[in-house]
Amino acid sequence: MAAYSSAYGWTRWPQPADCHAVLTEALGCGTMLVALALPARQGGSNVAERIDNYVMTPHAVEEMRRRGVPEVVVVQVLAAPEQRALVRPGRVVCQPKVAFDVPGKLYLVRVFVDVNRQPAEVVTVYRTSRIDRYWSDQP
Repeated sequence: MAAYSSAYGWTRWPQPADCHAVLTEALGCGTMLVALALPARQGGSNVAERIDNYVMTPHAVEEMRRRGVPEVVVVQVLAAPEQRALVRPGRVVCQPKVAFDVPGKLYLVRVFVDVNRQPAEVVTVYRTSRIDRYWSDQP
C-alpha cells in the first residue's frame, strides 16, 4: 500500500493488483476520468518502476486541484507509470496517457517526484494534450 499525505491528512491507498485494469470513475468538480489503461508493450513489462512510499507536498495538492487532476489519478500514476524519466539527479517524472472528460481525447498526466528522500515527495502535477512533446517511444 502507498502511504501519502494530502490536504486531508495521511491516507493509505491500495495498489492495483492488475496494472492492465481500466479505471472508470466519476469524480468531483464535473470531471469524469474515462480510462487509465496501460497497454502491454512488446517483449516485456508495460509498467515503469513504481513509487510506493511518498508524500504529496501542499504545492502538489493545490496544483492538482487548480488543474483538475484528481488525486486518484496521481495515485494510479505512481503505482503503475507507463513511463518514468530522470528530470535531474534526484527528480523523476512519471507519466501515463489518460482520457479525461471527452472519450477518445488523451492527455499526458505528468507527476514530478523528488526520489532522493524518504519518503519521496510529489512536487507538482499537471496534464497536457501535447503528448508528442513529452512522450518517448524508447523503452
